[in-house]
Amino acid sequence: MKDWEQDDTFLSKWLNNELSQADKEAFENSEDGIEFLKLVAAGENLEDPDYDVCADLEQLKGRITNPAH
Repeated sequence: MKDWEQDDTFLSKWLNNELSQADKEAFENSEDGIEFLKLVAAGENLEDPDYDVCADLEQLKGRITNPAH
């Protein structure tokens, strides 16, 4: 079993640069580590959608009080 599969906090430690240099390098050079690096890189290109919580809440409240509209 791999370190990241045995330790529930391994990936969190890796993402937060809390692993030893040796553990970090070993993981990032492993087949699984390479895949996780790809996931992190892909996530960096994502943009947060514009989202107005207050406006959406008001819209929801309107639908609750006037469900036909």
